[in-house]
Amino acid sequence: MSEIDLKLYVSEFKRFFKTNPDRLKSLIGNADSQLFFEEVEKTARKNLQEGTEISLTIKQISEIVVKLSDQFIESPPAFKFYNGQIASFSLN
Repeated sequence: MSEIDLKLYVSEFKRFFKTNPDRLKSLIGNADSQLFFEEVEKTARKNLQEGTEISLTIKQISEIVVKLSDQFIESPPAFKFYNGQIASFSLN
């Protein structure tokens, strides 16, 4: 495999999702599509350097999506405490 194969793969990968934006949205949600494509290219390049198939595996794509999704996950809301004379409790 060569750099040309890498460029072709990434180009076709992007083309598929640009012509099917609903599929991209369902895959990455609110994550930045440009960051997604950059991560795809980075992973494909790593595959090329390791001598494996350039095409990303489902696991690799999932890892990218999880990595990008983590940027949008908010921490859980803080607990609200009630301290009374008889009891104390918290609500979540």
